[in-house]
Amino acid sequence: MNLISGRIGPLLITLLAVSLSGCAGEIIEAGNKAKQRKENFENLKQLGRAYFAFHDRTSHGPKSWEDLQGVGLDPGLRDRLSADGYTVVLGVDIKDMTIGTSNFLLAYPQNAAQEGGQVCMADGSVFQLTAEEFKQRWTDQQAILTQAGAVIIEPEAPAGGSAGAGVISVPANSSSSGPPLPPKPPSP
Repeated sequence: MNLISGRIGPLLITLLAVSLSGCAGEIIEAGNKAKQRKENFENLKQLGRAYFAFHDRTSHGPKSWEDLQGVGLDPGLRDRLSADGYTVVLGVDIKDMTIGTSNFLLAYPQNAAQEGGQVCMADGSVFQLTAEEFKQRWTDQQAILTQAGAVIIEPEAPAGGSAGAGVISVPANSSSSGPPLPPKPPSP
């Protein structure tokens, strides 16, 4: 009897099976994350296209999901973005985005200030930002949000969570000592 078919063979097969099962779990997890990123990308692109379509039709930014649905946005998109933890900014006219539409955040994950994440810009582009890049862009648009009277739609809390979806209207043209800005993403 040789060593492979004797005592060492079953041991090697067992070690190989254990090793591969760990790799398979990692591969499945990576595949699921890639699928989620792709779904988020498609959802965010849909939001960006609808924002532009509404603005093209009315010459002002949409102030609600209903406005966006009026230009063909999938009614289920709000729930999908909320379930994935996305905050959405509405109610800002493109002409008021003085930092440029490619720098203006329309949608971002709740934890973007800590972890970065996939974002939708007002020009309809969707890409990954680091936490630092996100914080800089968010800071750059604070005055615009206040000036425009933006509507910030926060995601719903997961089942059993303590908070529901929040809609925060930022009073337009507030004085310099006036009401608070939209909630800043928490610092790490």
